[in-house]
This record gives sequence, structure tokens and C-alpha cells, in this order.
Amino acid sequence: MKGTQAAPLLPVEAVAQRLGVSVKTLWRMRTAGDFPQPMTIGRRSKRWRSEEVDAYIEKQSGAR
Repeated sequence: MKGTQAAPLLPVEAVAQRLGVSVKTLWRMRTAGDFPQPMTIGRRSKRWRSEEVDAYIEKQSGAR
């Protein structure tokens, strides 16, 4: 597929930094259902699609 590129996958630390919260707070948000669920990569590794994180940020910005 020409011209298509997969969105980067972000580790928990990068997502927390983008949101300006701690890693622990990010996991609480996810558990509460306030934040999208991550993808499981391997046995213990979780990653978020950057487009889902961006969409969450936009949604929160629009809610103000």
C-alpha cells in the first residue's frame, strides 16, 4: 500500500508525558474507563496508538 504508514505506538511513559500526568495516574484513568485501552505487544508490553491519544486530547480540549 503506497503512501500509507502505520501510526507510531507509544509506551506508557510517553503517553503520560503527553497528557502531563504520572504513569500511575494514566493507569488509573485506563482502569476507570476514562482513557482508551492499550494494545498488548508481547506478554507484558502495552502500547497506545498515537492517533488514539491525539483523539483523546482533542476530545478533552473540546469539552472545555
